[in-house]
Amino acid sequence: TVADTANALPALSWVPLTLTNGWIDTFGPNDARTPAMAIDAQGVVHLRGVIRNDGTAPPDQFALAPAQFRPSQIVSLSTNLKFSNPGVIGISPSGTMTVTDPSGGGFEFAFTNLDGVTYAAG
Repeated sequence: TVADTANALPALSWVPLTLTNGWIDTFGPNDARTPAMAIDAQGVVHLRGVIRNDGTAPPDQFALAPAQFRPSQIVSLSTNLKFSNPGVIGISPSGTMTVTDPSGGGFEFAFTNLDGVTYAAG
């Protein structure tokens, strides 16, 4: 069955994101779901966690993806920001990970959800 197949897949091995440019884990160092990424058996990368930036006029780059998690071309992925505003996470072949608020409201700096964001590696 589908459930048996799913149960037979190896568990995801989460690699913590090294946040840069003032970005931090929204829920702090004791967060059970620290910002991280994992790649599954089909080559799909999964992100998890919630981040924010408390700096003034912070840059949009929040991390650098390790080589094995990088896409072969730029990907733009939907997410939600503070107050459920739509946001866009961008990941480049060089590993640069960015987040933007298309409305220009700066909601990405208060709350960026990584949970549920997926893309194909390679």
